[in-house]
Amino acid sequence: MFFEKDYILRVIEQIGDFFRRLTELASRADQRAALDRFCRERCLCSLDGARALDTGTAAELMNETTRFLLSEVLYLDGMLLRADEEKTRSYLKALRLLSGLSGDGPLCMERSPRLKELAGLCRDEMTGEDHLACASFFMNGGRYDAMEDMIFFGAECEGNTEDRIARGLDMMYNARVMPDETLILGGLPREELESGIAELTHMLEEYQ
Repeated sequence: MFFEKDYILRVIEQIGDFFRRLTELASRADQRAALDRFCRERCLCSLDGARALDTGTAAELMNETTRFLLSEVLYLDGMLLRADEEKTRSYLKALRLLSGLSGDGPLCMERSPRLKELAGLCRDEMTGEDHLACASFFMNGGRYDAMEDMIFFGAECEGNTEDRIARGLDMMYNARVMPDETLILGGLPREELESGIAELTHMLEEYQ
């Protein structure tokens, strides 16, 4: 399934309006009740259920639209409702839900800024696979600079590093076929792309 751009923009606008209404509510309890109601109506589960739901289970049980909306709910949950030590949990789950939709080009283009924000909010808790999933999302969204960042962050994570470097290098090679203008618009001029490819190649050779 591919989201239509107009639909994505409409949902983003609705989420923005809802966020503004949430911030206008006087108490944390009222905010929680409003977010729980939104979650039940749009994602067909309670806020507590969303917090507890494993992202793998969500991918099996929920369609793409619901997972997209649920990622937005959990982002708002982290922003407004969670205690400091719990915020990262909501942000990380939102990141995993959103990055799991990397096959949808229009969504990747429109929601790359949100994913980049989420990655900044939960970077210390992200696994190597989280970084590679984000890299794929950014690549399909035309954000080649963010793609490269995620590939190198993933290469620094422990566990199965050689495989992640190889997969990251494949993404860089895929970006290599893009016109110079496209790479520049994506924040990664060709000379920087080639430098990144050379560095990853050297890193991979150290495992062989």
